[in-house]
Amino acid sequence: MLTIAAQMFIAAWKQNAAEDLLAKKTTIVGTLRRNKTEVPSELTEAMGREVGSSLFCFDRQLTLVSYIPKRKKCVLLLSTMHHDDAVNEDQEGKPDIV
Repeated sequence: MLTIAAQMFIAAWKQNAAEDLLAKKTTIVGTLRRNKTEVPSELTEAMGREVGSSLFCFDRQLTLVSYIPKRKKCVLLLSTMHHDDAVNEDQEGKPDIV
């Protein structure tokens, strides 16, 4: 199986492309821009969330995670390779997807 790592997916493209690649036995892991309407607003807000916290969303074979690495910073990641909410407790709760 081949894995592609990428930054800043175009949100409208990501779901269809990710599923097409998965059908060809290719997984994808990468970041998303926060300003896309397809991403729920609960995942894009850093205010009020603790540093090291993560929120996960699962849809068929796609996993979307919102991670707070530092105060007022939110990182969104999409993966077809990871299918759980595993985090690394040794690294301030950093998701395995990161």
